[in-house]
Amino acid sequence: MADKVYEKILQFAADGELYNELLRARAEFLQRTGHLVESDVDFEKRLSLFLEWYVLERPLKRVDNKRPIELYLEQEEAIEDNERVLAERWQESKASLFLVKRLRKEKIIVYDLLHDKKIKVGERRKVYGLERGDILEGRLVPLDAEAVGDFRFSGPTLILPHQARKQIKTACKRFRQALHEMDQSIDFVHRAAYLANRCMRFDKLCPKQVFSEL
Repeated sequence: MADKVYEKILQFAADGELYNELLRARAEFLQRTGHLVESDVDFEKRLSLFLEWYVLERPLKRVDNKRPIELYLEQEEAIEDNERVLAERWQESKASLFLVKRLRKEKIIVYDLLHDKKIKVGERRKVYGLERGDILEGRLVPLDAEAVGDFRFSGPTLILPHQARKQIKTACKRFRQALHEMDQSIDFVHRAAYLANRCMRFDKLCPKQVFSEL
């Protein structure tokens, strides 16, 4: 049900006058995270992460800096109560970098490296190649009380280079210790994504050196 609600929000955010905003957002996303090529192994995942960022986090300068999700909740008066609750949960979602602490049946224990939180994630799908100690780029969505875990991944997750784990953890610690007037985590996530993209595109580069720039 939550996924169907997200599809409605996405359709709203891609129709009419907002379509041009979608195109502008795509160009901005590529500038922030690096080139996106259909032949890339992670093409579909990165495309999904882009759409989530556009719908849920990117302010629309031409519409009072409101996000598409906010416009959806304001303008779609006919939304049924249960769908509105799910849409509001999507609105509360956060993209971050997550350290995998433990893998259990239908549950993953992660540590949010940017917000200093340990989180139980309900995950019935087996994430291929995922191991304890991996660092993920992803988005967590709050779930209802009947679900397994407190949150679930919105869908796509990207595993950052294993060789750069130490550099990523160090940079995340600096981020947590810095004083931010507002949540700047999405900028940090996109910077990490840009560096991961560089490592993928130029396989002769050393991930440790690349992520020392984080």
